[in-house]
Amino acid sequence: MLSQVVTNQVGQRENRQKVADTSRIREFLRIKPPSFTGSSVTEDPKNFVEELLKVFEIMHVVDAERVD
Repeated sequence: MLSQVVTNQVGQRENRQKVADTSRIREFLRIKPPSFTGSSVTEDPKNFVEELLKVFEIMHVVDAERVD
């Protein structure tokens, strides 16, 4: 009985995390982040990174959530 309760709680926590992750992705895409293809000489990768950092700041993304 106790193991079933614990299993249910873990499952609920995982579901909440999936919903939160999906929500963050939607928010990120709604902001329309810059894109970088690297196919043009005029594209500045530093500018791309700076713009993404601005988006992360707006979204209140902490360093631990960022991908290096």
